[in-house]
Amino acid sequence: MATQTKESPARTEPELEQHKTSGAKQTAEKGVKSLQAFWTKFNNDWVMNFAAGLAFNLITAIFPIAIAIIAIAGLIFGSFDPYFQGNLIHSIESVFPQQISSGHILEPALKSLNKNAAFLVIIAVLLAIFGGSRIFVSIENYFDIIYHTRPRDFIR
Repeated sequence: MATQTKESPARTEPELEQHKTSGAKQTAEKGVKSLQAFWTKFNNDWVMNFAAGLAFNLITAIFPIAIAIIAIAGLIFGSFDPYFQGNLIHSIESVFPQQISSGHILEPALKSLNKNAAFLVIIAVLLAIFGGSRIFVSIENYFDIIYHTRPRDFIR
């Protein structure tokens, strides 16, 4: 008994080309839909506004670090002996142009910095507490909106 097999007709060249283009078209449409969904989520979650707010809070948090570094430099400068202080001032002034270094601006500035270093440390610590806490509070608030969760209570 002979069995008949049903052979699929061979596809012609135009049909193969149409199949390839429809596959590429589907892949492109899928990619475009993914990009549209991403862009919609990106806009609905206010990502650009959050990036600007986060940048501002980061600058606010970095400012006390700069003050602390300057205050520490003032404390360290005050601990040097006068001969070393004079040599250090002369070395730093030699880096600047003649108009600036001839005014001897650096020595009074460093002496004043040494005198006010303790006050600057206090200011740096207070600003670090405020700025450092604000950056983490803002990150938490941004994630609440992005992940659609309820914010935590201030007091549990």
